[in-house]
Amino acid sequence: MPTPILFMAESATLAHVVRLLTLADSLELPRSSIHFATASQYRSWIEARGMNFVPLQCQDTGAFQRKLDQGKSVIDKHLLTAQVKEDIEILNSIRPQVVVGDFRLSLAISARSLRVPYLGIANAYWTRLTPGQMPLPELSFLKPIGRSISELLFKASRELIVPHILQRHADDFNIVRAQYGMAPYRSIIDAYTDADWVGFADASEVVTPSNQFGSRYTTLGPLNGRVDCPLPPWWNEIKDDQPTVYLNLGSSGKHELAPILIEALSELPIQIIAGSVEPIEQPISYPSGAKLFSARVLPGDTVCQKAQVVICNGGAPSSYQALAAGRPVIGITRNMDQALNMQSLSPLSFVRSFSAWGCQLHEITSCTKELMNHQTIQDDAQAFKARLLAYNHKALFEQALTMAITGHKHSPIYIQ
Repeated sequence: MPTPILFMAESATLAHVVRLLTLADSLELPRSSIHFATASQYRSWIEARGMNFVPLQCQDTGAFQRKLDQGKSVIDKHLLTAQVKEDIEILNSIRPQVVVGDFRLSLAISARSLRVPYLGIANAYWTRLTPGQMPLPELSFLKPIGRSISELLFKASRELIVPHILQRHADDFNIVRAQYGMAPYRSIIDAYTDADWVGFADASEVVTPSNQFGSRYTTLGPLNGRVDCPLPPWWNEIKDDQPTVYLNLGSSGKHELAPILIEALSELPIQIIAGSVEPIEQPISYPSGAKLFSARVLPGDTVCQKAQVVICNGGAPSSYQALAAGRPVIGITRNMDQALNMQSLSPLSFVRSFSAWGCQLHEITSCTKELMNHQTIQDDAQAFKARLLAYNHKALFEQALTMAITGHKHSPIYIQ
């Protein structure tokens, strides 16, 4: 495997960092030959693995979420220009044989400008998005109208407005691309999958790329990863013979729903393990017999093994993490990426999807009881686990790296 290799992860949501760490960890290379660029808050994670940390200016999670809430493009021309410049400086400094990016959309310009082979990590459901399949976005300016009326208006007009929205979100990209002599995008979706080779972080049993996408991709299988952190002090107090629900809306879920969901779930005689919330040293008991265990950060794969049902934000990493543990999933989606992922997963008998906008708590608690107590559903989820665990991420990633490098027609033109 040629070295050095550069990984670049946009940290607007934690998933992009964790996915690339999963791939970097899989390589049988000296850690010193691996360079990992992301936000400084993850420096300790990178250096603990012996890799070279490279500071990267990334979008603030809150600012990123506000753009999504307002229906704005996730990257404007000023930010994209700055990111391309930063990319080029890093690429010239490290001189990698290949760069692997996750949601670092500027690499489609910077890597190409220097002729550096670029492997992009994405989700296949974006390639299949058509106006008729696009779910109603949860946008702040629609809230006064209400979800029911907004949905009616959206369904009646989306064949006309969705292509316009997708094109408008690509406008700033096209301004910057023109400055580098590159052809314009027809849609923002082009930006999400524009690389020399693409590694799709999905299960092909669930979603495959659109036939129109072409053949320059490898399906890597779900990249769940894990957050490295110690188990909380209450861990040994969780009883294996009592029903348990794991609730974690992650870095991009609707956090204000968490305490409301905990209150609703606490009416059931269950154990609730809650992540991404205020930590507690000792479990809280409720009159129903429920017990609450909570922490800010949890090793999700380990916690999923304790639960009978997982409630998450519907994003691909969190939902697949539960499915890889053989657990039924309830996804409460907030943004388009989460909604599209759940749209692809929902045909599975052990997956349920809700929108954070206007979701009814009694429906979620009723759904939780159904998934927890239905043995056939539990068995189906366990059977699906075996299919996910059959993916050899290491071999598939090495194949994708090889294709990205060997398929490249020109040598890099790093600045001396």
